[in-house]
Amino acid sequence: MTRRDRTTGLPKHRPRPVSKRERRVAGIPVRDWYSRVAILGGVALLFLFVLGLVGYRWYDENIGKPREVVLTVEGETFSLRYFTDRLGSFALSNPQLGRGFIEPSLLTKLEEEAVTVRMAQEAGIDLSDEAVTQHIADELGVEPGGSGTTFDSLYRQRLRETGLRERDYRRLSRASLAEAALLEQILDAIGGTGEVAELRTVVTSSEDNAHSIVERIGDGEDMAEIARTESEDLASREEGGMMQEMPLQLLPEELRDAIAEAGEGDLVGPVQVQDHWWIVRAESIDPDGTLSDEHREQIAEQELEERISEARQAADIERSLRDSHVSWAYRNVTIPGVN
Repeated sequence: MTRRDRTTGLPKHRPRPVSKRERRVAGIPVRDWYSRVAILGGVALLFLFVLGLVGYRWYDENIGKPREVVLTVEGETFSLRYFTDRLGSFALSNPQLGRGFIEPSLLTKLEEEAVTVRMAQEAGIDLSDEAVTQHIADELGVEPGGSGTTFDSLYRQRLRETGLRERDYRRLSRASLAEAALLEQILDAIGGTGEVAELRTVVTSSEDNAHSIVERIGDGEDMAEIARTESEDLASREEGGMMQEMPLQLLPEELRDAIAEAGEGDLVGPVQVQDHWWIVRAESIDPDGTLSDEHREQIAEQELEERISEARQAADIERSLRDSHVSWAYRNVTIPGVN
């Protein structure tokens, strides 16, 4: 029933409620629209963060990490990529080395190559791009040539076999050329004669037995007969312990020094050389003996090895190979002929 005013008796006016219409955007209330935009914005930012993280990891794994320097020798740098590309073939060439030993050994090899190149440059040896190309051609047994030639075909095949990129293969070839040229220089300086000795030896892995043998020889027992029955050096055992003529320079340092101190005809030993004990007598020592080509090459290789070792010890070398580098290398290593 309609309420009336008590005075007039007329129906009492009832004010209508004011309707406030809420603003909308695309049919969505403004408050809800803002909330949805905030949520979508957050999702978008999260997506961009994840995308950036994935992109960074891809970049680091495929571009950044391989470019990181793991070795510096006198300012020359070696990247993780180069280290990894050399790792496979180095592992095949050194099967006795396991993980944990092969990585520092490869670093040593790279250091030796770097100082060898520096030594060759200081010696005036030509290590130009043309000389490196000729060296590669000589190894392939063909004449240098451009695209479509036999050289090009064999060269590309060699790159596939080694798994190395061209610039890395040429870097390795430059070190090989440097070593070969230095070796040739040393060979020319050696000449054809040197101190050569005929040695009779008895070799044993027991120090007590070695001292016993020295006493037996001192008591007049025939050294040749002892060698035939007891020496562990199979190469000379059947010859009564007599070794082939040997340049003294090629003997282990311990033996060389002992023989030089004792002289011709004197019994030397026992002298420890690694895990064995040697009893030695120089039957003859010729200061102007003839050196065979094989001995000359061995002497040259030994001398070059000593020079490289000295140069490496004097060089400014910084190793920066980390565990993360090693892990990356083994994830990406290529085994020549397998991968």
